[in-house]
Amino acid sequence: MSTIPSLALIPSGVKASKVYSVLPTNGTGDFDFTRSGNATRVNSEGLIELVSTNVPRLNYPLIDGVVSGCPSLLLEPQRTNLIPYSEDFSNAAWSKEDLTVLPNQAISPDGTLNADLLLPNTNNTDHSIYDQTNVSTEIFTVFLKAGGYNFAFLGQNNAADTNGAFFDLINGTVTKNSSALSASIEDYGNGWFRCSLFGSFSTDFRIICPSENGQTFSFAGDGVKGVYSWGAQVEAGSYPTSYIPSLIGSQTTRSAETCEQTPPSGIIGLTQGGVIYMDFMAQNSGSNSQSHFWIGSAGNEIGLYGGNQFIFYSSGGVSINGGNVITGQIYKVAFAYETNDYVAYVNGVQVGLDNSATYPNMNNISINSYFNGTEIEKKQIKDFKLYNTRLSNAELQALTSWDSFSDMAISLLYTIE
Repeated sequence: MSTIPSLALIPSGVKASKVYSVLPTNGTGDFDFTRSGNATRVNSEGLIELVSTNVPRLNYPLIDGVVSGCPSLLLEPQRTNLIPYSEDFSNAAWSKEDLTVLPNQAISPDGTLNADLLLPNTNNTDHSIYDQTNVSTEIFTVFLKAGGYNFAFLGQNNAADTNGAFFDLINGTVTKNSSALSASIEDYGNGWFRCSLFGSFSTDFRIICPSENGQTFSFAGDGVKGVYSWGAQVEAGSYPTSYIPSLIGSQTTRSAETCEQTPPSGIIGLTQGGVIYMDFMAQNSGSNSQSHFWIGSAGNEIGLYGGNQFIFYSSGGVSINGGNVITGQIYKVAFAYETNDYVAYVNGVQVGLDNSATYPNMNNISINSYFNGTEIEKKQIKDFKLYNTRLSNAELQALTSWDSFSDMAISLLYTIE
């Protein structure tokens, strides 16, 4: 790439209320960060860690339960964990049927001895623990680990095994799933999996059942084997977010996060156009509009937004459909702007252009939100750059292609946590 960006944010250094940019080197390009209250991340050791108010989250990727690669900046909307005792399954708020809870029997995903063992009794029947929450469309997640039994069931009541999903806690797969609800499983290492069930629940019951075979949850336990459990969460929405600890008998809220700045002169290209580039993991938000990035404010703005599709937009008269958003996929996008010369690229492919639009006078930057702090959805950002000149289409294609080695090299160089 022949042109050096005027601003480069590669998540590597943070402090309270600040995300450091690599360029400019004098700190004038650093972003202001806000989040009221604590939140969790996966740290460099692969453990779930609580960070304090206004501290940005550098979240490390897990592949097969092992930290693999450099961190991303994790930004999320406000969510509430509706379960009042997310880590204490022995509490009376969790109802038990033919099952005993033994507290603090295993090292949990946060690295401490605070995971409970769900121990079925010897009766030949269903063995369950459940919580009641008053929400219909939701995500129910819990961290589970084999404790003698290799399977577990999550469901919405204990009437039938068609009301949920069975999870294989050895191979990390969903073995049997209800047609009414969706399920997923994520490997968090050391035998732990975050199991998720989401959709429109028809009852207020949230059930966890050890399973002997991954097909049914009715069996005679031996009083020794069970399933380890930690970190339960129920949140309203269409996709799971990071774990929200709820430890003191009340529902706990993680506030929305904002990351924005008003850059110095010369950062945003105004006389010779410019380019906005971002490398991030997307979240399909369905009917909810979300802003991936936004430069400027109402009437003088350029941005990338959408719900289940990317829309490259400029108040100068541009609206380019960039294709469907696939949850969990990493995207490299570039939006170049100059009078009568707009073009958008996604993962090395030109998705649209406009040769009859002006471009606005812009003065601020927002990442993962609209300029007024709305339209926030879950995002993991690996790289954000601005160029204050209009790059060529060949340069834009190279910048957004997967074989760009320079991004990887810079990311490794500046990962200094």
